Amino acid sequence: MAEIIASVPRRFGIDCLFGERGVGFSRWSTGRDALNAKISLKPWQLRDIRRSVATGMADIDVPPHIVEVILNHISGHKGGIAGIYNRARYEIAVFNAMMKWSDHVRSLVEGTERKVLVFEQRATATL
Repeated sequence: MAEIIASVPRRFGIDCLFGERGVGFSRWSTGRDALNAKISLKPWQLRDIRRSVATGMADIDVPPHIVEVILNHISGHKGGIAGIYNRARYEIAVFNAMMKWSDHVRSLVEGTERKVLVFEQRATATL
């Protein structure tokens, strides 16, 4: 994942990794249609990817509240009164979950075993 991101050329005046016009990735259906033209898949929507990722992360023991953060959902642990008081961004846990997911996908694509990566939790202060 890190190698792919590092390979994307930086564009002057645009902070977004993907997308157009400096507003992030838009026109998802155009990208989906281009992908469908190259490979044969049943009709699908972007939410199907989100659902598959959420299910896959749960299957490799990523905690549900971290999956919610990754999907940018506000429910469960961040919904209602809990969300008012809990301002944590779970940066380390999200990083670890994404590394675990990346390794899982890599192992599926390459047909190799997963490598377990463990990172130390750093204390951060948020005001």
